[in-house]
Amino acid sequence: ATPYVLYVEPYRPPQLLNDRVADITGAAPLGVPDFVAPEGLTGAGQIVALADSGLDRGRLDDLPPDFTVPPGSMPKVAFIKAWGDYGPADPVGHGTHMAGTIAGTGAASGGKFKGLAPGASLYVQSILNAQKQLAPPADLAALFRPAYAAGAFIHVNGWGAEGDTYLGAAAQIDRFVRLYPDFLPIFGAGNRGPGAGTLTVEANSKNALVVGASQSVRPGLVPDAMDAGQLAKFSSRGPTADGRVKPDLVVPATGVVSTASRLAEGNFPPNEAYTRMQGTSVAAAVAGGAAALLREYFTSEEKIAAPSAALLKAALINGARPLEGDPSAGGFGRLDLARSVLPLREKTVRFADERAGLAAGQERTWRFEVAGEGPVSVTLAWTDPAAAPGAARTLVNNLDLVVTAPGGKRYLGNDFAGRGQADAVNNVERVYIPDPQPGVYTVTVRAASVNAPAVAGVREPAQDFALVYGQLPATAVVGPAPAGEHGIPLAGGEVVVPPAGRTRTAVDGRAVPPAEAPPGADVYLFGDRASPDALYLAGRTWQAYGVQVLDLRGQTLFLEINPEAREGGYRLDPGAPVYINGRPAGDAGPVPAGAALRAAVNPATQTLAAVWARCEEHDGFVRAVDAAQGTVSLIGDDTVYTLAPRAAVSFADQLVDAAWADVPFGMPAAADVRAVVPGMAVRLVLDPATRQVTYLAVKRHLALGTVVDRGVLEGGEKRLTLDTGQEYRLLDGIAVERDGAPATFEDIGPGDHAALLLLPGTRDVVAVTASSLVTYGRVLFVGEKQGLYLLDHLNRFRMLDISKAGVFRWGLAADLTAVHPGDWVRAILAPGGEVRRLDVAEVAETGSAVFARYDPAGALLRVGEKTYRVTPRTLLTKAGFAVGPEDLSPGEEVEYTALAVPAAAGPPVLAEVKTAVPPGPAPQLDAYLLPQGGSFLVAGTSDADRVYVYRDDGTRLRADRDPAGRFVVSLAPADAGEEFDVVAIDTRTGRLATRPLAVPHVPAVPFKDIAGHWAKDFVKALGERGVVRGYPDGTFRPERPATRAEFVVLAVRALGWRVNPSAAPAFSDADAIPSWARPYVAAAQENGLVNGDGKAFHPGALITRAEAASLLVRVLAGLGPLPEPAPLPFRDGDAVPAWARADVSRASTAGLVRGLPDGRFAPQSPVTRAEAAVLLYRVTGR
Repeated sequence: ATPYVLYVEPYRPPQLLNDRVADITGAAPLGVPDFVAPEGLTGAGQIVALADSGLDRGRLDDLPPDFTVPPGSMPKVAFIKAWGDYGPADPVGHGTHMAGTIAGTGAASGGKFKGLAPGASLYVQSILNAQKQLAPPADLAALFRPAYAAGAFIHVNGWGAEGDTYLGAAAQIDRFVRLYPDFLPIFGAGNRGPGAGTLTVEANSKNALVVGASQSVRPGLVPDAMDAGQLAKFSSRGPTADGRVKPDLVVPATGVVSTASRLAEGNFPPNEAYTRMQGTSVAAAVAGGAAALLREYFTSEEKIAAPSAALLKAALINGARPLEGDPSAGGFGRLDLARSVLPLREKTVRFADERAGLAAGQERTWRFEVAGEGPVSVTLAWTDPAAAPGAARTLVNNLDLVVTAPGGKRYLGNDFAGRGQADAVNNVERVYIPDPQPGVYTVTVRAASVNAPAVAGVREPAQDFALVYGQLPATAVVGPAPAGEHGIPLAGGEVVVPPAGRTRTAVDGRAVPPAEAPPGADVYLFGDRASPDALYLAGRTWQAYGVQVLDLRGQTLFLEINPEAREGGYRLDPGAPVYINGRPAGDAGPVPAGAALRAAVNPATQTLAAVWARCEEHDGFVRAVDAAQGTVSLIGDDTVYTLAPRAAVSFADQLVDAAWADVPFGMPAAADVRAVVPGMAVRLVLDPATRQVTYLAVKRHLALGTVVDRGVLEGGEKRLTLDTGQEYRLLDGIAVERDGAPATFEDIGPGDHAALLLLPGTRDVVAVTASSLVTYGRVLFVGEKQGLYLLDHLNRFRMLDISKAGVFRWGLAADLTAVHPGDWVRAILAPGGEVRRLDVAEVAETGSAVFARYDPAGALLRVGEKTYRVTPRTLLTKAGFAVGPEDLSPGEEVEYTALAVPAAAGPPVLAEVKTAVPPGPAPQLDAYLLPQGGSFLVAGTSDADRVYVYRDDGTRLRADRDPAGRFVVSLAPADAGEEFDVVAIDTRTGRLATRPLAVPHVPAVPFKDIAGHWAKDFVKALGERGVVRGYPDGTFRPERPATRAEFVVLAVRALGWRVNPSAAPAFSDADAIPSWARPYVAAAQENGLVNGDGKAFHPGALITRAEAASLLVRVLAGLGPLPEPAPLPFRDGDAVPAWARADVSRASTAGLVRGLPDGRFAPQSPVTRAEAAVLLYRVTGR
């Protein structure tokens, strides 16, 4: 032991956590001159430090436009240095995006995508190591101190280590802020939400400002981020390990557009100088820019030379808009900088930055008067001394906040439930009274206990603090009616008369007269609504061309058609007026695709408060098109039409005939003007104001479905018949494509999915696009690198490569950011299995109801009081087994998901129907195997009316019963060891019975898909021993990832352990372990290979390389002495979890595991079946 070691903790590698944001946070209007300050608040004179992945190319003499300033100005980037081994450049793009979010000028976008504090300067610290991973110094003071010395009093950090615990990093942060009380570090909460207690170690700091992420509302880019008042799903939630409220605030941080590094690939087609990112790291950057604006206000307007970090925290929290629900999730609310700054300017909120502090038992009081409308908000914050790392209780000095109302009612800080309990845990306390009674309020701050000195030069220990207290402005929204001589109409019907000389209005970054405030403008009102003392209005407008109206989960979305111009669109506020060419339209339905828009946006919600659409439509056939000049002319029309910049061009499809499974998806295609040729039927949509074409729609007539027949008639006429029952004639010489390559009519066969382009009004085909592999299903996970995890319509889990997939949603070209877990998709695959095209359908409704009946003739399902369409691609399950609609029982409760279809198409199409088994006795079922030649038969009896055999690959075989209830079904071909389930369903009762069976072992046969594979010899050797077994089709599928259950089964077989077929493992999720694996897992548990402490086993989870190494070392321990751990030889050794590091080291030393060709170990990557075979061969062949 050494006296210099206070606490030993495992090393946890830090991880990266990450235009409309400024509106949602109320920061945008503050930058307008004379709104709150003569020159506006821009962050001028403030330096913000940023520790992240570097900045662009890492050179001060070669910066992107957003980081350059005119000669003679204070440099935008005051300093840039590498604290890691990589250097100051940013190959990841994260640091550059963060820097742009904080202080970018937006120069590359005409100011559109500028940061929150465009006048601030940056002190950039790159903390990437040589492997391009974050590697902050072990002592964070080494990072903070030089930044502070350079005048950076705000320090933004978009990284953190997993572990919701107060460890060394949190203590270091608290200690540094205690030493330098005017230094405010900002950290993201983490991206491990939405579960409680998922914060990072750094987010457990008491004195840092910790921020979570709310939704920043770009529905066309992030469809699941629709509500600015809701938390982002990924945002980590509190509380801290000792029960404190963290994060402190949430800020919008989904789909944020900011500066792109020129060394990293971007993802924002409208402007390649920018890219989109999200995460609580982005939230930290947003908060850093907001803090710079607030600090500028205090220093320039309030003349506070060195505002404390506690004052900045208290002021930011004091104006926050509270969120619904538990404060431990979203902290004290969503940042609203205008609500923080405006009442300070109007002196309805005051502050005290008390440096002398209070000793134990001392107290101080303040008073303020409440008049008119607006909530009371009082926030107390103090910089607490650091606690010991690992401490169960971290608060050292405890101050209490009490607010006494005019009638004597007392409000305690953080007493959210109103129980009269003082807070003894947090070093931030808030009292928020939404509807206060008028009169004088008294604020008392009392030192309940001071256990460590926080103020120098006083006799007894004292704690300094900051207090922000008073009345916030009332908030409202400008209504749709135009302003008149009587004042400004509000959304609630009231009219506000702007007080002369006390009204400020900012719209689109400009000061305008109050009468020009658009509908939806945010209103900050001081005093009485009828006669306010002061009034602030902040508005936003949107100009767009080539816009389409979409239905997104029951919400009306206006979205740019052209993906090169798409910035995310806006959702229409319910009841908002819509006008077409100056006339009221009632709703958005009549707005034609391609219209030009002027719209009013509510800044706080990012929804449209009013829409004025302009359009003029012309239908015809193309006479000529000049892509270079951007002109098009129509037959019979002498006008030469000019295309507007970034005019939208797309196909406007009419589905003449389509299989019901395809109707929700259609078959949209990307297009540009170069694809338009003379003779095409088109619709031109013009902006009447400019006479330019904003949208060119190429009309197509399509038939979609699966080919069921192909034939050539006498005379050579070629015909295709689809599963819709319609037959089509193929014209000579037409273009035929199959699986993305040119093909011929003879290449198309039954089972192919086909899109037929038709001559209008005929069944004559002029082009065929066919695909041999198509699947439908629900997205479980999607990631550009990890791929698409899909539960397909046959109830099979599939992992698909989507790295080259074209994505379509809403009938438009999109990208992978438009795909999310829970979406229903159609995936068109290449022959190699990778996804070529991914179409996303919209969900019309989900619910649960009683199943009434199934109409097979019309393919209709009656559920509750509604009728839905069921297709062969509908996922129907009973107790987890795939069934057909005929297997459902009238009267049983079902859960369903229906997809949207065009109104004229009829009822919605069901994507999924699932039902549980009702209580009661199961039907009788006996099943057994009978050998037959080289295969087996499943035979048995049941009194149920349906019997099925479910095989490993997800296929379902129906077993027909004779009058006595006997059934026989062939398994040919069947692999030794194959396990399957025999399921009997009684549709009269809805109940079922199952019997698991397995094909006994027979001499191994060669796997047909391992020839030439690097692991062929290992697989073959284990196959001959009966350890590894293939699939019914004779394949081994070496590259398929192995689950934890599969790996344990292979290990038990390789070790030759005895397996009791009736044994059951003692895990909490034992029922989730497949029947074929259960006895093997029990054997592994009995022999100590897997832990038997009653915790969950997670059988379906993919086993990672780190987990496999740990299991192998346990096997190795039973075979002989273990090697001593040695330094890991892999370049990503720091990424190996602490719990697995010793085992990975031993496995590496023993030669069991080796690195990848690039030198990485990749501890979190899944182990393939081939790798599993090799690993087990090595450990058992020693």
